[in-house]
Amino acid sequence: MGRRYLFNTLVLPVDWSRYKRAVFELELIPEEVFCEAVRTGATSLIGHAPTAEAVGKMYNTSPPPVTREESRRIE
Repeated sequence: MGRRYLFNTLVLPVDWSRYKRAVFELELIPEEVFCEAVRTGATSLIGHAPTAEAVGKMYNTSPPPVTREESRRIE
């Protein structure tokens, strides 16, 4: 399995100056798998604090970190 990221959007921040092609797989996962990803440190790219807080409340865990870096790219 590749890296796990948490997004609050389907816009994927790829540095296209470095890569000519990227493959992303999106799949519906069980709630338990998502909760575990939130708890165990999937990389959070959620850029809106209320969204992160809602995720924490919905899944009874700490909110994932808020990352609002316009220059952040997945590598």
